[in-house]
Amino acid sequence: MIVGELYQVKSHYWLMFASLEIMAKNKEFLQNLSLTHSGATNFANHYSNRLNCKVDVISENDVFALLEIQEYKRNTNSICASDNSNFVKVLSINGDFGWMIVPCSGFYCFKLLK
Repeated sequence: MIVGELYQVKSHYWLMFASLEIMAKNKEFLQNLSLTHSGATNFANHYSNRLNCKVDVISENDVFALLEIQEYKRNTNSICASDNSNFVKVLSINGDFGWMIVPCSGFYCFKLLK
């Protein structure tokens, strides 16, 4: 993924957290996506209440601008690539800024728009 480019969600429903700090602090238990819109909406409502932080859903076919990427490892003792993910700062089509957790293996879910 390239910072500054527009992307369209090809698959899944992604959670977008308003606060990087709250998301990073709780990353070990957060669900980052759902296969259904209702599942994502339920997760977003749950996390909004539990973390006292606005959580939105980025849906299939939504477009967003990629603003920043920060890599992290879920398990610092693991060498498994699937444990690597990224905090991705985006600007949604609705004009909201937020952060998503995107596994390195999840980049196929987004299409670069030209």
